[in-house]
Amino acid sequence: MFYCPNKVAYKSLEVETYSGYKADERPVQFTFQGSVYEVKDILDRWYEGGQISGRPTIHYFRVRTTTDRIFLLRHHPPRNRWEIQVTAQNLI
Repeated sequence: MFYCPNKVAYKSLEVETYSGYKADERPVQFTFQGSVYEVKDILDRWYEGGQISGRPTIHYFRVRTTTDRIFLLRHHPPRNRWEIQVTAQNLI
């Protein structure tokens, strides 16, 4: 994947999730660039969109893995699609 520092890029990925009171409540593990990462901590979470804005809801999760790497994941519930923000740091 080509990384452009002036534009935010996201790449689709497979995510294993915890489902508690709702489906896909939070990520627990994901595969990126051939490596499997286990989520150690959810550092932050928020969402954009929703009925009031008229845009589809997108859930964001800033996570720390058991290898102490930090990633930003986002989930599109209507399409059940997970993506990772591609940055110069996580391409290493």
